[in-house]
Amino acid sequence: MVKDEQRLDSWHKHLPEAYAYHQLITNEAGEPVDYLFLQANPVFEAITGLKAGDIIGRRATEVLPSIESGDFDWIGTYGQVAITGEGCQMEQYFHHMERWYCVTAYSDAPGYFALLLHDITQQKKKEEKLEQIIHKQQEAEKYVEKESKRMADLKQVEKSLRESLMRFDELVKNVPVGVYVFWIRDNEHLEFEYVSDRWCEIHQLKREEVLADVMMANNQVHPDEQDDFILQNQKSFRDQIPFIWEGRFYIGDGELRWLRIESTPIIFDNGDIRWFGITEDITERKHAEEILGEKEEQFRAMFEKHHAVMLLIDPDNGKILRVNKSAEKYYGYKAVEIESMTIQQINQLDNEEIATEMANAKGEKRNYFNFIHRLKNGEMRNVEAHSSPIPFKGKTILFSIIHDVTGRKQAEEALTQQSNLLKASQALANLGSWEWDIVRDTWCFSEQWKTIHGVSGNELPTSKLFEIAHPEDTPYIEKAFTDAKEQRKTYDIEHRIIRADNKKVRHIKALGKVEFDQDTGRPVRMVGSAQDVTERKQGEEDLKRAKQQAERANEAKSRYLSHMNHEIRTPLNGFMGFLQLMEETQLDQQQQEYMHHMKQTTSHLQSIINNVLDYAQIETGKIKLENRRFNLEKEIQIALAPLRSLAQQKSIDLEVKMDKNLPHQMEGDPDRLRQIILNLGGNAVKFTQKGQVHITIRCLETTQDHHILQLVVEDNGPGMTQETLEKLFQPFYQADDGSIPQSKGTGLGMAITRELVDRMGGHIHVESKLGEGTWVDVNLKLNKYL
Repeated sequence: MVKDEQRLDSWHKHLPEAYAYHQLITNEAGEPVDYLFLQANPVFEAITGLKAGDIIGRRATEVLPSIESGDFDWIGTYGQVAITGEGCQMEQYFHHMERWYCVTAYSDAPGYFALLLHDITQQKKKEEKLEQIIHKQQEAEKYVEKESKRMADLKQVEKSLRESLMRFDELVKNVPVGVYVFWIRDNEHLEFEYVSDRWCEIHQLKREEVLADVMMANNQVHPDEQDDFILQNQKSFRDQIPFIWEGRFYIGDGELRWLRIESTPIIFDNGDIRWFGITEDITERKHAEEILGEKEEQFRAMFEKHHAVMLLIDPDNGKILRVNKSAEKYYGYKAVEIESMTIQQINQLDNEEIATEMANAKGEKRNYFNFIHRLKNGEMRNVEAHSSPIPFKGKTILFSIIHDVTGRKQAEEALTQQSNLLKASQALANLGSWEWDIVRDTWCFSEQWKTIHGVSGNELPTSKLFEIAHPEDTPYIEKAFTDAKEQRKTYDIEHRIIRADNKKVRHIKALGKVEFDQDTGRPVRMVGSAQDVTERKQGEEDLKRAKQQAERANEAKSRYLSHMNHEIRTPLNGFMGFLQLMEETQLDQQQQEYMHHMKQTTSHLQSIINNVLDYAQIETGKIKLENRRFNLEKEIQIALAPLRSLAQQKSIDLEVKMDKNLPHQMEGDPDRLRQIILNLGGNAVKFTQKGQVHITIRCLETTQDHHILQLVVEDNGPGMTQETLEKLFQPFYQADDGSIPQSKGTGLGMAITRELVDRMGGHIHVESKLGEGTWVDVNLKLNKYL
C-alpha cells in the first residue's frame, strides 16, 4: 500500500499538468466552509505562483483571502464534488492571479477532491481577438444545426456546412492568424474541413492538398516534437480540454519555424469531434525570447555577482522582488527574508514619501535619491540610491543600485564641523587665513582676515595689499616675501598695518609657506595666516616696563639685605651668647623654663634670618661655596645631632643608614652639606607626627677627581598633594591646602636647598602621596681629596 501511495505521489509530481489535492472542511451542519491544501505538484506551483511549501496544510481562505469575496462560489462548488463524488469542469478567471484556468475537479474519496488546472489565458486572449469571427461562426453553426435538424441526409448537412465555411472564409481573410476546422470522425477518420488562406500561407501548403491529405500538415512537425504533439492531441481528445501547443515545424523546403496551435473541441452525439482552431507563426517571438533569455542570463549573472547592492522593487506597492548577494551581506538578511519584505520596512522615510519617490523613479522624473536605510541589526546607514524603470515579467519595476555613503556623510559633517570650528577659532583667536596665487597674482582671504585688515571682497591684487601695510614696514614685508619665494624660507614676520576702513595702526603676526611646481621648481602658490597681536604687543610693552621696575626694586631689596647680613647676624649672635652665659648662672625652675623658651625662640628666629639672608645672597649671586677638606662622617653626625634630639622629643623613630663605602676625606663646603641634610631631615621630622623617618647616605660613583653622594630621606608623614609638589621649590611658599601641617617657617628652606644642590652639581627629586608619606632623593657632586 505504501509503495502504491509513493508511486501515486511520484506520478502526481511528474504530471505534465497542474495538480492539487484537498480535504474539505464542513461545519456542524455538514455544509462546506473551507478546504485544506494537501498536495501540489511543480506544474501547479509554476502556473499559479503558489509554492507547495507555503500552502500545504493551510486553509484556502488563508492562502487565497479573496476566494470568499469573488463572484463564483469556489468552496461550495468544490464541496459538492467532495460530498457527492460527481466531478465537474469549468473555465474561470482567477482575479488574485489575473489568469484564466480550465479547472477539472473530481473526488476519489468522500470529503476529498483533486483539481487539474490548465492555463488558458493566452487562449482566452486569442478568443477575445476572434470574438467577432467566432460570434459569426457560432451564428453559422446555429444555422447549420438548425438546418441539419431539418435535413435527414447527413451529406446535405455537410454540403450546407461547407457553404457556410465559404462565407466564413470571407470573414477571416484579414485575420493575422491561420484558422482551421478539423474533424475526428467516430470511425477515427481524420480530415480538415476548412483551412484559411493565412493558414496555408503559414504552412506553405495548398488548400486542396491539405483538404485531401491531412497528414501533409502533421508530417511538418519536427521529429523531436512528434511524440509530444500526439500526446497533447490525445489528452485534449480524452479530457475534452482545449489543445494548446507550441512546437517546431519544417516548412516548405525545410525552413524551421515555430508555430503555436490553439483549438477547442466540440463533441457531437454521434461521437464525432469537431476542432475549431488557429495557428500562429511565433518564430520571431521565439528568436526574441532566445535573445532575451541570453540577455536575461547575462543580467542575472551581473546582478548576482556585482559588488554593489542591487534590488528589484515593485513601484506600485514597494515589494522587494529580488536581491543580489551583496544586498544579503549588506542588510544582514537572507535573500528569502528580504524578498518577503517591502522597501518601506528598510527605508526610513514615511510611506507617503516613499510612494512619491518610487513614482518619480518610475516616471523617470528623478532617479537619484539620498535615503536612510535600516539594517537587520538595527543600524541606520546613509545610502545613495540610483533607481531606473525596467520591464520585468510584463510590468515596469525599479532596478535600484544602493551605495553606502555613511562614511562620506560623516566626513562631510566632520568637515562642516571643522570648517565652523575653524571659523569660530579664527574669530576667537583673531586669526585669519589667506592664499596667494603667485601665477595670477590674486589673493583669497578668510572672513576673519578681512575683518582684521578692514577690507571687503574675495580677491585682491598684491598692489592693493601693500597699500594696507605700514609704509615703514613695507620693505621688510617685501623682503620676507622675496626670501620665501627665492630662498624657500618660511614667511614668519611681525609688522604693522593701517586698516583700510578706519586707518588705525595694528600689529600683525604673519606666517606663510610657498608651494613650488614639481616639474619647473617655480613658486606657484603660498598659504598662510595673519593674527592681530596688537593687544599682545601692548601687553608685552607693559609687562616689559613692569618687569624692569620689579627687577630694579628686587635688586635694591637684595642689595639692602646683603648689606644687612653682618648688621643682623652680629647682635643676634651676641644675644645668643649672653643667653648661654645666663643659663650657666643659678636660676630657679621657672627662670630655667623661661630661659629654655627664650633659646628656642631665638634659635627659630636665627634660622629664619639665616634663610632670608641666604636667599638674598642667592638672588644677588653673592653666595659662594667653599672648597676645603673635611671629614664626611663627622659632618654628617654634626648635622644629624639636632635631628635626633627633635625626633626624641616627638617620640619618632629616626633611622640613619650610612654605607661602609663612604669616603672619609672629601673637598667641598661642609657647612652647605650640613645645611642640606638639616633642611631635608628637619622637614621630615617636623611634619611627621608619629611613625618613622629613614635617612640613607651612600656613594654612588667615584671617579679620578670627584664623588657622587646620594642622600635619601623617607618619612610616613601626611604626604603632599600634586599641587603642593609642583609649588614645593617656590620661594616663600607654604601649603595651604591642608595636605601638611602649617609651620612657622619662611617657606625658603626647599628653595635654598635646591639652589645649593644645583650649585654643588647635583639634582633633587621629590615624590609624595597624600596620607602615605614623602620620599626625597638628592645627588651631590663633591671633589675627591687627593
